[in-house]
Amino acid sequence: VLDRQVKYEEAEKMHRQALQLFEKVLGKEHPSTLSSMGNLVGVLNDQGKYKEAEQMLDSLEFIIWEPKLFQRFRWGHYDIY
Repeated sequence: VLDRQVKYEEAEKMHRQALQLFEKVLGKEHPSTLSSMGNLVGVLNDQGKYKEAEQMLDSLEFIIWEPKLFQRFRWGHYDIY
C-alpha cells in the first residue's frame, strides 16, 4: 500500500522489518522470505537505489538457483525444509 502511495521511505522501512522477521522466523530459503526480499528490491528500485537493489537481487537469484531449493520450487514442494 505504501508503495502505491509513493511513500517509498516508509515502505522501505516496513519491508526491511518484514524481511528481518521472515529470515528470523522462517529462514532465508522460505518462499515468504524470498517474496519479502523481492518486495524490498522493488521499493529500492522505485527510489533509484539501483546498486543496492541489484545486490539484493543477485543474492535472491543465488538463493533460488541453489539446487536443493530449486527442486522444491520446481516440483511445488514449498513446505519441505
